[in-house]
Amino acid sequence: GKTTTAANLAVAMAQMGERVLLIDTDMRRHNLHKVFALENLIGISDMIVDHTNTAAAIRSVSSVPNLSVITGGTLAPNPSELLGSNSMRLLISKLRSKYDRIVLDSPPIMVFSDGLVLSRLADGVIFIVWGGMTGRDNIKKSVQAISGVNGRILGIVLNNIDLTSKSSY
Repeated sequence: GKTTTAANLAVAMAQMGERVLLIDTDMRRHNLHKVFALENLIGISDMIVDHTNTAAAIRSVSSVPNLSVITGGTLAPNPSELLGSNSMRLLISKLRSKYDRIVLDSPPIMVFSDGLVLSRLADGVIFIVWGGMTGRDNIKKSVQAISGVNGRILGIVLNNIDLTSKSSY
């Protein structure tokens, strides 16, 4: 649900007239290129290593004016190191000057530290919770972890909810 939520949020912002860049920062399991039917030859991992790849990696989405996408690119052996690098910070800083909004689609917080690393680069985090599957303890731990690295939670999206049954949510 995180990739779908990130994609829908980016599309909605672009439709409001904002210049939006959506980046697939899940370097272990790229999915964003599938959502928009884009090639995944050069992506964010390649851009971090070599900033001259920037023009080739940023792709416009023809069906959504104002929306550009950077796919995941080459699978990286060290995603957390790349995402937390000075090169990534410089790249995001450079991209901020060209876009009104940058949306980062990251891997799950409880599985990998990548999301925590990225939360320090972001203005805010939208936390995606799988209804009926993600336990309250995991939600609390994730929120504390984001706060612990000075990440700012803007909101929580509760998805995959079975509205036909009663649940603790």
